[in-house]
Amino acid sequence: MPKRILLIDDEADIIEMIPMMDMSQDRHYEMCLDPESALEKIINGGFDIIICDISMPKLDGISLARQVRGMSLKVPIVFFTGHILEDIKIKVQDVDNCSVFLKTDIKDIAHHISDRLAVAS
Repeated sequence: MPKRILLIDDEADIIEMIPMMDMSQDRHYEMCLDPESALEKIINGGFDIIICDISMPKLDGISLARQVRGMSLKVPIVFFTGHILEDIKIKVQDVDNCSVFLKTDIKDIAHHISDRLAVAS
């Protein structure tokens, strides 16, 4: 069964690059440009990993992650950001099972997804 990966970012061009870097055939990517509708997908969902931008209008990635954790969902969350990495790592310290990457590190994000899914299998 393919692994389900949810990509959340208000900028489509960024999240479209992640699946292009992934050569694995056993993954199904779903993209969501709106964090509120992403929450609905997560609630209904069964995702194996969530990839989420930090800065989005209305609901930022950290707030979304806290809501996910508030639902007792332990799905790994990978944040990506264009901001200073160390600042973001401090802000997400209270979010279990997450990691943070710069948006410019698309290859590293794709490799990290593979590593996380391999551990979960």
